[in-house]
Amino acid sequence: MLTRLMAVCLLLMIGTIVSAQIPPKKMKMGKVEPELVALTTYEQDTSAVAFVVGDFGRLSFTGGRDFFRTSFSRHVRIKILKKEGLDYADVLLRYVDQGSSSESISSIKGYVYNMVNGEVVKEKLDNDNVFREDVTETRKSVKISLPNVKVGSVIEYSYTKLSDFIYAPDDWVAQRTIPTLVSDFRFEIPEYLTYDVKNSRYFTINELKQTVSSQVFRFTDMEETVNQRITVRQWRHENIPAFKEEPFMTSPHEYMARLEMELSTTQNGMKQYSTNWKSVLTNLQKSPYCGGQLKKTAFMKEELEAIKSKTDVPLERAMLVYNLIQNRMTWDENYGRYVREGGTRKAYQKRKGNVVEINLMLVAALKEVGVTAVPLMGNVRAGGKVVQSNPALTQLQYVIAYVMDGENTYFLDATSKTHPFNVLPARALNYQGVIMSDNDRVNGTFISIAPTVKKEIVESLQVTVEPDLSLTGQYKGIHRGYEAIIKRNQYKSSDDEDEYLTKIEDSRSGMLIDNFEITGIDNINEDVVEKYSFEYDKGLRKVGDAYVIYPLKLLSKVKNPFKQETRRYPVEYAYQRETKLMVQLTIPEGFSIKEIPKPTAISLIDRQSGSLRYLVSPSQRLLTVLVTFKLNRLVYTPDEYPYLKQFIEDAISFQDSPIVLVQNQ
Repeated sequence: MLTRLMAVCLLLMIGTIVSAQIPPKKMKMGKVEPELVALTTYEQDTSAVAFVVGDFGRLSFTGGRDFFRTSFSRHVRIKILKKEGLDYADVLLRYVDQGSSSESISSIKGYVYNMVNGEVVKEKLDNDNVFREDVTETRKSVKISLPNVKVGSVIEYSYTKLSDFIYAPDDWVAQRTIPTLVSDFRFEIPEYLTYDVKNSRYFTINELKQTVSSQVFRFTDMEETVNQRITVRQWRHENIPAFKEEPFMTSPHEYMARLEMELSTTQNGMKQYSTNWKSVLTNLQKSPYCGGQLKKTAFMKEELEAIKSKTDVPLERAMLVYNLIQNRMTWDENYGRYVREGGTRKAYQKRKGNVVEINLMLVAALKEVGVTAVPLMGNVRAGGKVVQSNPALTQLQYVIAYVMDGENTYFLDATSKTHPFNVLPARALNYQGVIMSDNDRVNGTFISIAPTVKKEIVESLQVTVEPDLSLTGQYKGIHRGYEAIIKRNQYKSSDDEDEYLTKIEDSRSGMLIDNFEITGIDNINEDVVEKYSFEYDKGLRKVGDAYVIYPLKLLSKVKNPFKQETRRYPVEYAYQRETKLMVQLTIPEGFSIKEIPKPTAISLIDRQSGSLRYLVSPSQRLLTVLVTFKLNRLVYTPDEYPYLKQFIEDAISFQDSPIVLVQNQ
């Protein structure tokens, strides 16, 4: 009898756990099931720190002054499972207020549910935990801090966002870094409007059958009401796994399950919107907050006249203009497609600006000194690729200068003080951009963007095994291209040279550095060259009657960034990589070489994709180790990932390749 009772209790408990993890058809604000609050783990992913019980959104339209406004309502419920999940109790919402065109966030509600002495206790969000902040003059935010949240809590919140910006509503992002039981999004579109909706490439959200309804709209500047046929589109997807970010992804947002919406046409005599890229760029060109800035150079007239007087060569003038803007301006780390109030003039006077202000200023200055240049609009890598088949203003969040000098072309970005002429920051290496120009022949033309230099390092060690079996030697490292930029940033991030050297010594336990020299730190057009002498008391290890040394471990130890056996998304490098290593080892008299690794040559898929060469050459008491490693492609597909992972693993394994010495009898 007792056994049967226990079995019944176990079945009831299992049923409770399962029912709490069934995707809900709908949710009612302020009401949760006790089973959900009592739940302690998510069976489908026991590593989850929290999971979304339900995420329900509705995008509809209301009447504005003389046209439509969007009304977006959202209701989110989350179960907190571990301490790391407590961050989900803080919610950040963003909106824009530009005066005549604005957004607002209202109707904020929230609840927290905790289990106390076997009973569910509900706590309501109050206004003291809702904070409004002016991020900039036009960008605002609302921060919601749900109270008394702890491991085991269930939290929920809802809000409504009204917007005049019907052109491109916010994406519906159905996937998070925690699992989601159900994402449900409803889009109610009046017959006057036509929207293009783009589903994500790597995770397609299920769309349900469309339905039709009707709605009467009233516009404040119009006496008559308007009756509209409403097309209702709905997407619903259950059991969405947590998004796992992988190394060398351009934009996690691009790969998440999401919907992008953009207004394509309107009826009733209104203009068309995203018909083609030429029209998108024409609108930007005509905007006083974008293309209108290209005629404004009077505020830097004196500096530009000085440049003109120095040389008549267009390329030399381009370099001088680039140096002027790069050295004067500091980027405030803001992206976008428009300048702010005061435009490039105000930014120049303040010596600080966003990417649009700095690089439109750069293009205007280049044109003023007679250099052929246009803005190349695009996006940062983290923001996603610009898709040529989908004309959309929302894809354009970045701008660089595109310079033409005869048959040669150059890409310039003055937001970085560490990048030489024609070397773009990694964030700007996003495959392609589109020209904005008042010349209709080239306006809207796509231009491929590719890195002009590699990440390249050449390291050499001259090592001597002393009679007491300690090591002494000389190091030289030549850092080129993006590796030089990285090295400059590493050096300058240290408080002083002693701290920088301590970091090197800590990475090579037992090494003492002396006679340190470094050049090319302050001149971004030079290679960074690093030299020092060293002593190393842990270089040789006695194994039986032999002595073992690992020559490549005397350099920086490298780890494989790729841990997963399979990969769902492409590997995307910003630039090619090349490493050359040489270690010359002089052994003491009375010793001989017993064992050396075999020479190895490996291709990654083919030699055009990548190559690895390892060679050990003994010559009496001198032994030379040579390693050449190249990754020649920028993109490797998920199918190619296992080969890339193994290729890098093979390269790293040479760090553990020993050279064995024995003492002569």
